[in-house]
Amino acid sequence: MVSKEKTASALDFDPGKSSYWSERNCDIVFGANYNAFATKFTGFSICHSVYDDTKILKCVQHSLRSTMCSELPTATFLFIPINWENKSINAYRALVRDNPKYCTTLGFIPKTKLTYAMPTSWKGVQRNFSNHTWSMDIIAFWNKEAKQCLTDA
Repeated sequence: MVSKEKTASALDFDPGKSSYWSERNCDIVFGANYNAFATKFTGFSICHSVYDDTKILKCVQHSLRSTMCSELPTATFLFIPINWENKSINAYRALVRDNPKYCTTLGFIPKTKLTYAMPTSWKGVQRNFSNHTWSMDIIAFWNKEAKQCLTDA
């Protein structure tokens, strides 16, 4: 069902998705859409933002507003890093906590279970990737129409 990748780049998008957005205008040459935040999110999307509190907050705010304002089935699934001692003090965590009608934490991936996929262009070449230093929450921003679509699927 997820067909859009809202925070990607020409070097790390999922070719299995029908479309992707990049914050770099030059990625248009490679088939990217520019600036995911220029329009309301609709449909089913995934966001794995850059690990910067300001950018994550912008993504959370936009996902929440899009979900609240859309009559179309809208669900955005965010992968948000947890690399701090007290996660309840972050502005985007407060938005999730304060909007349970539209936000649900679906799961948690411990840093020990996060792994990198070997790029296909590097087959046969040994590469050592560093270990992750954070864990990850999976948070859904969705409206009742999207929940119904997922229930019916």
